[in-house]
Amino acid sequence: MIDNKIFWIASYLKSGNTWVRSFLSSYLFTKDGSFDFHTLKKIQQFESFNFFSKYLNKDRVKSHPSDISKYWLEAQKNLKIQNGNTAFLKTHNFCGILNENHFTNSKLTRGFIYVVRDPREVVVSYSNFTNQNIEKSIDIILKGSLNNPIFTELKDDAYPVFLCNWGINYMSWKSFKKVPGIIIKYEDLKEKTDESFYKIINFLEKLGLTKYDKIKFSNSMKNTSFERLKKLEENYGFEEFKNSNEKMFFNKAKINSWKDILTSNQIKEIEKKYYYEMSELGYIKNS
Repeated sequence: MIDNKIFWIASYLKSGNTWVRSFLSSYLFTKDGSFDFHTLKKIQQFESFNFFSKYLNKDRVKSHPSDISKYWLEAQKNLKIQNGNTAFLKTHNFCGILNENHFTNSKLTRGFIYVVRDPREVVVSYSNFTNQNIEKSIDIILKGSLNNPIFTELKDDAYPVFLCNWGINYMSWKSFKKVPGIIIKYEDLKEKTDESFYKIINFLEKLGLTKYDKIKFSNSMKNTSFERLKKLEENYGFEEFKNSNEKMFFNKAKINSWKDILTSNQIKEIEKKYYYEMSELGYIKNS
C-alpha cells in the first residue's frame, strides 16, 4: 500500500487554477493566511522539470512529447512528499490514458479539485493570454482528441501537458469516481467567492487534510483576492508567467466578455460541440 498520495488541483487552461492554488498555498502552508508568490511553490506543477528530468531529457521530449506518459505514474510514486503524506499538485492534463499509459490512479491519488470555466470565456481569455486570434483559440479548445491530443510546448521549466480538448479534459476528471473529487466553477469563484472557497476547505476537512480556521480563512481570502494578486503582479512581476508582450497573467477575470467579442457563428460552434457539458454546468439554459 502506498501511504503518500497526491491531491490534484486540476483544470483546463485559463480557468482559475492559479487563483485556487494561491488560496490553498496561503491557507495550507502558512501559519496566518499570509501570501506572496513564493508561497505558490508549495503547490508545484506536476509536469515540471523537477519531477521528470531524471526520466527524460529535453531533446527526447522535444522529438517525442508523448514519451512523458510512460513516466506519469513512476514520477508520482517517487514524489518526495514533505509536510505530511499528501502532496498538492497542479495540472492541466486530462485524467485519462495516452499510449496505454494512465495519467494517475486511485492508489496514488487522494482526491482532486477540478476548476471549470465557460469555454466561450476560455477562448477569449486564452486568445488574450497568447496573442493568438480567436479562431486559433477556438481550434485549440475544440479539436484535441484522445487519439490526437493537443499538448503544450516544452518549456525551460516544464514538460508537455496533454490537454485534449475542453470537453474531454472536464469529463475525464468528472468521471474519475474512484477518489473524492469536487467541481468548482470559475464563475462561482468570481461571484460567490467566500462561499466557493469555504466549500473547498470544507471538502478538504472531510478528507482530514485541514481544519477550518475562521481567522486564517479570512486572511487567506483577503490576501489572495483577485485584486491583490493583480496588484502583486503589477508591483513585483509573476515568475510563472514570463512574456515579452507586457501582458498581465492576472488580467480581468471576466465571465461574460465573450458576448461582446465572439461572433454568433463562433458561439454556435462552441455550443454545438459542448452542448451536453455546457448544459450540465448551466452555461446553456435549456428552455
